[in-house]
Amino acid sequence: MAEEYPKEELQKIYEALPEDLKKALFSDKTADDIHDVCVENDIEEKNLELAKYVGHVLLGLLSPDELEKTLKEKLTIADESAKKISQEITHIVFFPLKTSLEPLYKIKIVSPLPPETAEPAKELPKEELPIEQAPKKRTGKDTYREPIE
Repeated sequence: MAEEYPKEELQKIYEALPEDLKKALFSDKTADDIHDVCVENDIEEKNLELAKYVGHVLLGLLSPDELEKTLKEKLTIADESAKKISQEITHIVFFPLKTSLEPLYKIKIVSPLPPETAEPAKELPKEELPIEQAPKKRTGKDTYREPIE
């Protein structure tokens, strides 16, 4: 569960973080993503509190697995809303940082939401695969190359 931490302790923790987590903590994109989730879930008045708990996850103080429970208890959000918000934050904020967050918490982070625009890779039928062609024989003067002396 997330607690209150002295600024000096938070500074020490911050300095030991991987660079991508440091950037994410103060990133405009992270702030915008949190704001968008708040607007979408009609909890704009709790934007700063949500940002604080997302920050605690990025600092290594609150496991991503505990975010939903923390939202229910600390922000007094209904179970379904807390679950949805937690999933969205995990998908948008934590999943792109999973290479740094997974070792920090010793957990596996998977996106709980399906990718919005991802399409499965299509395989070309064998007859449509490009065939390598032999280079065409050049005719005339090569205007690109300089003469060799």
